[in-house]
Amino acid sequence: MKPRLLIADTDERYRTLVEHAFRAGGYAVTVAGSSDEAVRAARAVRPDAVVIDLRLPADGGVETMQRIRAAAGPLPFVLLAGCGLSCEGFGVWSADACVVKSDDLGELERVVGSLLAGDRDTAASGSPDTEGRPCSGRNF
Repeated sequence: MKPRLLIADTDERYRTLVEHAFRAGGYAVTVAGSSDEAVRAARAVRPDAVVIDLRLPADGGVETMQRIRAAAGPLPFVLLAGCGLSCEGFGVWSADACVVKSDDLGELERVVGSLLAGDRDTAASGSPDTEGRPCSGRNF
C-alpha cells in the first residue's frame, strides 16, 4: 500500500510541485489549501504523515497541526518555513521536523521518507533557519 501524505499549503504552485513530486515517488497524496480543508482531509484520509505550511492562514501551521492531531490522532508532521522564517520556536518544536520551502524538494523528500521509516532523529535534522538570509528565487 502506498504511504498516504497530506500536504497543506495555500500556495497553489508550491502545493502542486510537492504533490507531483511525491506522487512520482509512489505516495498517495491529498492536498489542502486551508486549515479547515486540512483538518477535514486528515479525518477522511487518515494520512501517514502531514506536510504543513507554517504560515497557513486562519489558524497557522502549528494550530492546524494541533487540530489535525485532535481529529486524526498522532501523526508525523513536517512544518514548511517560507523565506525569512525560522524553524525555531516553541510551536515548531511540536512538529517532527521543519524544512525550508524551496523548488529543490530533496530535503523535504528525505525528511518525509525518514519519518515514515520511523527515523525521527534523522528527520529532525532538517533545514536550518532562514531568518535573516536573503530570499532567492528558489525559496517561497
